[in-house]
Amino acid sequence: MELLNDIAKEYLFTLNNKEISQRKDGNFVFDYPTKATNDEKELLSFSKEFFIKNNQVFLSKHNRFADYPEHDHEFFEFNYMLSGSCHQKLNGKEIILNKGDLILLDPNCRHSIKALGQNDILINIIFPHKSFDINWINNLGLENNTLFNFLMNELSTHSKGNYIKFETSCNENVEVIIHQLINKFYTGSYFSNEIMKFMIPILFMELIGNTPYELNHPQKDRAENHIIAKTLQLISEEYFEITLEQLANRLHYNKKLPVQLNQEKRLAILSQNIWSMNV
Repeated sequence: MELLNDIAKEYLFTLNNKEISQRKDGNFVFDYPTKATNDEKELLSFSKEFFIKNNQVFLSKHNRFADYPEHDHEFFEFNYMLSGSCHQKLNGKEIILNKGDLILLDPNCRHSIKALGQNDILINIIFPHKSFDINWINNLGLENNTLFNFLMNELSTHSKGNYIKFETSCNENVEVIIHQLINKFYTGSYFSNEIMKFMIPILFMELIGNTPYELNHPQKDRAENHIIAKTLQLISEEYFEITLEQLANRLHYNKKLPVQLNQEKRLAILSQNIWSMNV
């Protein structure tokens, strides 16, 4: 059964102007305006303010026929290999994505991409933190430790540039969900963005429960993640009123614990992320 809408297929496989130029001489043509990047960083870095507007899910096709230079992002990003294959270097490590493979990059993960060929279609999927419901993450965490660890690390600390590679060719449901995301984005149907925002957690649940993966991420302590999850939940529910001492009492911990978290800037970052989710 053909999953991809004809409109989306035509857009993705037809050469755009930048691809025509890159195919002609093999030279990379930058594909976004300068305001899409953070000029305070030496490395090419894409800004979340440009790509995540009004908490919308954003998709783009990776332009073919030229090497893409090393860069990072200030947001989570999926790379999905819709067709063909590609060679990437993630934090200095060479990886190959084949049709159906998916990688989740955390903020600050450095990667470069070798030139794609005619039939190599790589899709970027960008989504806001607000896609994560705190209660959903908390309930999911203890039973599904791996991705929970990944998300807790990125929501509670400065990210270190980690990634997870999912072999989604082994899971037809993931393929269906991602194709639906692509169709919704490129056809612009009614309520498409609202539907896509609901589909992101569904995609995560399918990845966690039924998809093989390769993890490039040091595991955190399970107990520490439980504390982080409960802290996130309480701040989310009472972020205008709750204090460190009240937080410690509610969690039945000595008040030094959240203070220590705060001294490590973790609780401050947790609060910042929660406030941004509730804006």
